[in-house]
Amino acid sequence: MNGNERFDVGDASLIQELIVSGIEPLRSWDLSLNDLNNNNKLDSGDVIRILRVVVGFEKQPNGNKGNDGNEHWRLTHHKPSRHIAKAAPGPIAVISPTDLGDLKPGQEIEISVSLKDVPAQFRGVSFNLHFPEDLMIPKNGLFSYRPGDIVPQSAVKIWNPENEERGAISFAASQNEPWPLMNGAVSKITFVVRELIAPQASWSLAVSDLEISYNGYDNIILDNGYGELKTGSLHPKPEFAEFGFLDGDIAVVVDGSGGNVLVEYSEDFADWYPLITIPNTKGMIQFNDPSSLEAMMRFYRLKSFVRPTAPPRWTLEPGTGGRVVGGEGGEGGNSELLPPSKVGPIVPGP
Repeated sequence: MNGNERFDVGDASLIQELIVSGIEPLRSWDLSLNDLNNNNKLDSGDVIRILRVVVGFEKQPNGNKGNDGNEHWRLTHHKPSRHIAKAAPGPIAVISPTDLGDLKPGQEIEISVSLKDVPAQFRGVSFNLHFPEDLMIPKNGLFSYRPGDIVPQSAVKIWNPENEERGAISFAASQNEPWPLMNGAVSKITFVVRELIAPQASWSLAVSDLEISYNGYDNIILDNGYGELKTGSLHPKPEFAEFGFLDGDIAVVVDGSGGNVLVEYSEDFADWYPLITIPNTKGMIQFNDPSSLEAMMRFYRLKSFVRPTAPPRWTLEPGTGGRVVGGEGGEGGNSELLPPSKVGPIVPGP
């Protein structure tokens, strides 16, 4: 639409304008280039399709996937002072509160992403919020997200929560005419602090790729904005202590730390799934994974948690072995797989 060889909130706002105002006269390329859902007309589906690309549900035409994992780590695991350069005059992205200290497990905090010093009205905005996933998670998935005070009720709004467990949330909003308010909160997200099983006590929040489209054609991408998070005392980070096999199943021993632990598994290091939650780990905790026989290979990692964003397949309650809370059979545990159980001693693997 706006000729910059990628989809952005400016393109979405221009299509919204065409939908409202109509196309007169109709040019050959108006439909061929902008009818993204292929129904021979311009409609809200085309707008949503563009915004889905902007927030990362779908790829850009040039195949760009955005920041990689190393960039996310740099943005969230270093102190903000390492990132901040002297900003040029003009609009800035702001995270508030800018400094949160002495965070406690289970504490809820609301983070706002705002605009400051924007000189003129605009029609769309998008950004990526990076947060330390080892420390905090959105309290309740999409119910944790709210549009900010300056976002018009009539604007089309979309969040992408797919990368929550990797510490990233994307947002985009646009409409066919200028927003009445230029400065203030664009989005507000409520987080909950995990059990403090973490490798450090100081973290960063970062908003990156915040883009404003003034009229659909004139876009500006702002410098990154940062906030700082500080925790109180930490539990030692849990570690895997021993691997082995029991009755054909893999058995894992966790060197616990006194906090709650979520065990996740993956078969490709890209997609991770919750397997089992272990509350109040102390000393050596043992469990197995009956479903591992279905996979050619499987990898595991430990994460602290207050409440997982997605329910694990199993939860381990002290003194009771495994109890099914979900899985293939849904709530109630009507799965054919047996739940993990406390095991041991285990036989060393090959």
